[in-house]
Amino acid sequence: MLRTKAYSLDLREKAISLLREGKSYSTVSTLLKISPSTLLRWKHRPKLERSPCLGSKPRDLGIELETLLTNNPGKTLAQLAQLLPINKSSLRVRLKKAGFTCKNKSYTYTEGNPELQASFMKEIQSLDPSTVYHLDESGFEARNMSEKGWAMKGERIPAKKKETVSTP
Repeated sequence: MLRTKAYSLDLREKAISLLREGKSYSTVSTLLKISPSTLLRWKHRPKLERSPCLGSKPRDLGIELETLLTNNPGKTLAQLAQLLPINKSSLRVRLKKAGFTCKNKSYTYTEGNPELQASFMKEIQSLDPSTVYHLDESGFEARNMSEKGWAMKGERIPAKKKETVSTP
């Protein structure tokens, strides 16, 4: 049976006083519903007060998580964990606590021209929305690329890829 709370100090003192009166471990154990091994441990302790539960300190990574993700944008959890002295699950917990999430990358093409894109956006904004139709091109890429990465909540992961021309 798992306990979630420590035994009260009164119960501990009562158990030790019963043992000092000459009662056996099994009698006190049955009477107070405490295991005999717990009674034995209490009897040999210098103080009956509950000892503080101190968790372990997290291992120092040697680098801030924000710096790590800035220097390695769009890396997967496994790729990031290889750069640090901790495993993937520990890194995931730390990233989540720090407000980072795993998300899809936002791709742009390396061949894209930012000036032409800006002028195109200005031109589109001047059009009447009721006369604009949207066509979407779709394609595929043969190489294996990671589609996800880690970034701060609310931010995108910028990624670039080359435009590929497929021949039928």
